[in-house]
Amino acid sequence: MPKLDLMLKLGLFFVLLVFYTFLTTIVTPISPVWAFSDDFSTDPRSNSNWAVQNETGLAFDNPGITLSSMNSSSFPYLKTSIANNLSSDRYYEIDFQFLMTGSPWGVGFSLTDNAPNFPTYFGTVNDYLNYNVVYIFGEKLHAVSALCPSDSLICPTSWWFIYPNSPPSGSYLSSTPPDYSRHKLSMIKTETTPGVYIYTVRLDQNIISVSKPTSRNVNAIWLGHPSNLSGPTNWPILRIYGIQSLTTVPSVFPYFAQKDPLWRDIEYDSASEWAPGRIGIGRWGCAITSVAMILKNYGIKDPSGAEATPEKLNEWLLGETDGYVRNGHLNWLAITRYAKESFNAGQSTTKLEFTRTSELPVTLPAIIGEPGHFVVAHASSSADLSINDPNDETRTTKLKTDPIVSSNIYTASSTDLSYFLFVTDPGMSLTLTDAGGGNILLNWISEYLNDDGGGAASDAVRMAMVRKPASGGYRLQTTGPGKLEIYLYDENGEVKKQELEPGAGTTTYEIDYERTNAGDSSVVELDTTKPAFVSTNVFSGWYIATPSAEFVYTDPNLRPDYVNPSCVIMSEGLDVTCNITPNVCDVSNNCNTDPQTSSVADVDWTPPTSNFSLPSLSNSWDGNVSGTASDNVSGVAKVELIIKRPNGSETTVTASGTENWSYTITDLVDGEYFIRSRATDTAGNTESVGESKKILVDTVAPTAPTKLWARGWWQRILLDWRGVADAEKYRVYWGDKRNQLSNIQEVSESNWVSGQVKQGQYYVAIASIDRAGNESPLSPIIKVEVHKKWDWRKWRWVD
Repeated sequence: MPKLDLMLKLGLFFVLLVFYTFLTTIVTPISPVWAFSDDFSTDPRSNSNWAVQNETGLAFDNPGITLSSMNSSSFPYLKTSIANNLSSDRYYEIDFQFLMTGSPWGVGFSLTDNAPNFPTYFGTVNDYLNYNVVYIFGEKLHAVSALCPSDSLICPTSWWFIYPNSPPSGSYLSSTPPDYSRHKLSMIKTETTPGVYIYTVRLDQNIISVSKPTSRNVNAIWLGHPSNLSGPTNWPILRIYGIQSLTTVPSVFPYFAQKDPLWRDIEYDSASEWAPGRIGIGRWGCAITSVAMILKNYGIKDPSGAEATPEKLNEWLLGETDGYVRNGHLNWLAITRYAKESFNAGQSTTKLEFTRTSELPVTLPAIIGEPGHFVVAHASSSADLSINDPNDETRTTKLKTDPIVSSNIYTASSTDLSYFLFVTDPGMSLTLTDAGGGNILLNWISEYLNDDGGGAASDAVRMAMVRKPASGGYRLQTTGPGKLEIYLYDENGEVKKQELEPGAGTTTYEIDYERTNAGDSSVVELDTTKPAFVSTNVFSGWYIATPSAEFVYTDPNLRPDYVNPSCVIMSEGLDVTCNITPNVCDVSNNCNTDPQTSSVADVDWTPPTSNFSLPSLSNSWDGNVSGTASDNVSGVAKVELIIKRPNGSETTVTASGTENWSYTITDLVDGEYFIRSRATDTAGNTESVGESKKILVDTVAPTAPTKLWARGWWQRILLDWRGVADAEKYRVYWGDKRNQLSNIQEVSESNWVSGQVKQGQYYVAIASIDRAGNESPLSPIIKVEVHKKWDWRKWRWVD
């Protein structure tokens, strides 16, 4: 049994040994082979590395060299020899320290493409520009560069004070305290295209400058100072511990793996909502893991002081309103605020600014967006990029010809973090203009995340950014439906977020941006749509007055005093209309002036007319009233008669027919009837004053005449009688036979003279006739003798 335990212990030891060997193989970097290296363990005057042009004040510390000059007009000066031309090198490193306060005469060292000979007096800015690319001097430790920083908006030919970073104008800071600490300065030279270089300068692993592309190619280093002054001065003391350079960039860039057991299974963003069952950082965390490498490279920790690991970043991003965009897409701009919080908490020495392109990066390091994945590019050669792949630590290079979706670059800065970020659905287009109406170009990048665990990829997200916008008003016009998120970042990295959902058409928003305080910024939908015509009232039936048409408009921002416009139909007829030319405006002064026509209406405001005729007096009227009526528009609907009877009672009846009508009054009695017609048309207009007639019905005969007196006279009959009061005329009946009074004659007076008649015997009777034509019974018949002549002698008529 003890033997078995021993064997198990030996086996376990062997496994641990193999595992340890594996770890050290992966973690421990291979020591670089220096193209140039000098720790000054040998006298530089006796080796081929240096040309010593002023050796006064040199001291050798083996290793290391000290340069000093007390009360002298010159200072030691060394420069690399021609044989050690450093133009092909890509990495330079100097270990140094300033030891004593002296005059601020610029004792230090320089990486340059034009090392001066001793003595060379630096009397102008151009002298410094000509003989230096990067120059470090002390004892107050300032670093200056002849190259423009990559984040500068202007690039004059002048010095750039790259350390310290302030003041913004860049100048020597007399208030800076002396720095006697030991430091290491390193510089990476990246050749972007043949003969064009970018210089990344670090002080103690913190990036202090990334230059714009330049053709200046560092090929030498000089130490001390080349000037010979006119009088003695006390110089600072400079110690150099060692200088090295490499033809390749050493693989010292920090590395994190997204599948590290410490965080691979922690839920990434809110992946349980958009990728159930596939939630871990190990699947989706390539972007935040790449950011963790960048932060470590800049020496930026979590604001709590802990290392800025993918786990810590994920935790912080989840607590921010802008940490993640939609389903799991890292908001690159939020990281600038994370770096600022770290800086404010004293956990870093720099803040970060962000830039983005869809092309190869001109500045390294950069986070390269590949289709569905992100990696860190930290060095460059003519053909490829040196990369750290968070999902595959064995993948170390990427061809420059390989697909690149985006280059996401963080640079050291303590100034302006202002940005616009727009996130849209694929079918939406945006147009952004400034206050002057100038168009601002939006470079859109659409990206998605692969599931590095083998599942389906995330939805793509489409983003555009505007770097360092000025305060003021902007107008954003959207076309097409979908969701839109707007992030407005101020210069401190604080954000104002707005989530919108424009309609299918064109929507315009007014952005009022304040770059010093995001909280004062706003996004308001701008009304550019004129009020819309909705409807007008529909007319039904006939109208007897001028009808009004009302027109209804809709707009969410109608003016408070808005009233529906209207018009009045001023003509009669079928299907008549009225028109308007409106001026309906909303509060944004969008006005609708499109002409509109009302619905058709049937209008008749003119009453119909009616008429009829009746005798004024009748003894034979049968009660019938007949007449006509007319209406030129809607037509006659009915005719009514208002009948007042002899007894004073009044009734209203409806006649039969319309244009031609009639009505028969029944139960007639003698007396006077008053009758008025009243027509009504189909529209409802009623005649106010129609035809009015009066008829007297009289069926009672008058009394017969009395007191008849008759005499023959000169072959004529003379007749006289007593008149009847209600007689209008009299009818005389006469003849030569009593039972045959065949001659009839009417007279209006109560006497009658016949025409000449033959002599003989005649019979005469009278009847009274009233105004109604009623005839009385005959009066008694009387006989009359008509003689031929009067006999005057006999005084009588004779035959």
